[in-house]
Amino acid sequence: MKETNRSGYEIRLDVLKLAEGIEGTRYARSYDRAHMEAEKNNVPMDVPTDKDLVEQTLSTAGRLYAFVAEKGE
Repeated sequence: MKETNRSGYEIRLDVLKLAEGIEGTRYARSYDRAHMEAEKNNVPMDVPTDKDLVEQTLSTAGRLYAFVAEKGE
């Protein structure tokens, strides 16, 4: 395995990008589910809200970073 010297900023940025992907996928799946239900039931689509997406992303990033920061305790 290649050893690299990465700064804490680079590691946190990678964790943030990972959290953004997780939350983006979660929102997309929720949106798709609502769309399929609307088509199936022939009713207007109730679009899921993304107003808390930033907070959810930061929360997920915090949990992921805490996992990475553990020292095997």
